[in-house]
Amino acid sequence: MGSAHDIMQTYATKDLHAQFPDYDGWTWAILPAANSGSVMYRVTRYYHHRQQEAILAVSIEARPSAGCVSALLSVDADNQAVRYLLVPQGADVSGVPAGIGIFTMTAFGFSGGKLAWLSKKKNAMRYLPKESAHASSPMKSG
Repeated sequence: MGSAHDIMQTYATKDLHAQFPDYDGWTWAILPAANSGSVMYRVTRYYHHRQQEAILAVSIEARPSAGCVSALLSVDADNQAVRYLLVPQGADVSGVPAGIGIFTMTAFGFSGGKLAWLSKKKNAMRYLPKESAHASSPMKSG
């Protein structure tokens, strides 16, 4: 059996792959997280005769830590690389710099200050996320 962290990471990876799918030419590499405790990825593709690059980080905290944000910003990347942070629904992203795009997890969110799995079961309580001022869309595909 896997731990709860492993299960959350599985769902987080699915959410990120939905934004940067392999079938659109994105290739994935796991990056060392530099003591931030978060998981980080570099995704790249060659599109319309130029290289596109994104640096992705995952935070499962109610408020992404300064260490996670600084680790995301400190990754050496192309000047055109975009940076995204994946957080549970309802996370406080007010401390995240404006240059970092925010994606929210589809399967996890904060309700009553606690991290909860957002079940698709018929009678489960649903948590509705508030709109994020940092919400971004990934690079456009063909």
